[in-house]
Amino acid sequence: MAYWRAMILLASADGDTVPLIARLVHADENAVRDVIHISTRIGLACLDPQERRPPAPAA
Repeated sequence: MAYWRAMILLASADGDTVPLIARLVHADENAVRDVIHISTRIGLACLDPQERRPPAPAA
């Protein structure tokens, strides 16, 4: 998944539009927007697989 997110971020940095990126990575446009918004919020940490996991339940 990190590779997929990295492709989205690189395409976005190149100035590609969301519809074009979605076609490039064979994904839904909303999923592409989510990745871009998350990267804006937390930066390149969005590429860390640990960052996308839900929080562990309290014991």
